[in-house]
Amino acid sequence: MKRFLAIFVSLLLMLSFSACMCISIPKAFFEASETKNTPKATEHTVENTQESNNEKNGFDEKTNRIYQVDAYSFQIPAYYYEREQTETLLKFGTAKVDADAIIIVFCNSMDITQEEYIAGIDTVSTKFINIISNAHISTEDDINISGLSGKIIKGKGSTDGIPTSFIITHVFDPHLKKLVVVVFNQKQDSPFDYTSDAEKIIRSIEVDPSVTAAPMATPTQKPTQKPTPKPTPTQKPTPKQGSISYEAFCKIQMGSSLDDVNKILGKEGTLFSSYEVMGIKEEIYNWQGNNFSTISVSLSNGKVSTKSQSGLNKETKAVTLAQYSQITSGMTYDQVKEIMGGDGYISSESSIMGVTTTTYEWNGNGWLSNASISFTNGKVSSMYQYGLS
Repeated sequence: MKRFLAIFVSLLLMLSFSACMCISIPKAFFEASETKNTPKATEHTVENTQESNNEKNGFDEKTNRIYQVDAYSFQIPAYYYEREQTETLLKFGTAKVDADAIIIVFCNSMDITQEEYIAGIDTVSTKFINIISNAHISTEDDINISGLSGKIIKGKGSTDGIPTSFIITHVFDPHLKKLVVVVFNQKQDSPFDYTSDAEKIIRSIEVDPSVTAAPMATPTQKPTQKPTPKPTPTQKPTPKQGSISYEAFCKIQMGSSLDDVNKILGKEGTLFSSYEVMGIKEEIYNWQGNNFSTISVSLSNGKVSTKSQSGLNKETKAVTLAQYSQITSGMTYDQVKEIMGGDGYISSESSIMGVTTTTYEWNGNGWLSNASISFTNGKVSSMYQYGLS
């Protein structure tokens, strides 16, 4: 049981920080050694402190946007902006970049029971807590949402030296045998307290009753996602149907029209959501490529305001933790590139109310290890790394 928990929790953490889609896992990854006994998360304590932030109350069922992540729907307040969306992942944040969250559904059905999950729930919680620097837990409670049982953990810590408040929630679906994880993080010096709305987002989970459990994979039988026939030597998909590329993604300019984007990518996008806020019509389109690659574009009143990609990552020179540690807030891209030893690749870009933010990523030596650095109006504004050594 301990070995299983170590495997799937480690995978979830890697997925959350790399923001990747459902991926194939190397066989060696499943040969991880057993974890050592770890103390229960409840042994971490922190004194209660008085919050000076103004509570943000933007959760309104009349204006919330509904997002579907795998078999689960969530209500997201209108003031949040989508950063990235795939079939099993949703990443969103505020325009001020002082709060963000990620929702992940572990994409492969897991051959465990509700009893096994509950028996190891403290170990799961501790694993999540350990990824946060200087984590201090204020509360840790059992939670049950739409028949899904799990834990909700609140506390304070730091991300790359920046004091933050966090909420980590994980619940298990005994019917579909999937784990749903929601990680919320906000800067402690933010003028607003988003935690109340974050809890409402978590408690808004609803399960799509039309989704049925997929068969477990065996050496001779793999789960079938769609009943569509596989291409044969005489029936090949045309390159144009899955021809999205990193080069094409880079050609998408802020302020472009939907027609411009369709021409660049060679096919029409799929409308994911459409809503209006304070007279501004917001639309989000997705383009699917090969091997789970995705390009997402947000348009404000018909003009591109945000773009993001996953699965189109370029190879970069492997960077180290020592290189990453030399980067400081306010540096230019050229300065960072010199430290890293080469160009990174763009994972997202946005232009909102005259503020342009571009996020570049560099690969590390380890599997899924990377450095992600955001530049706001050309200067380093935020950064994080996973697995660098």
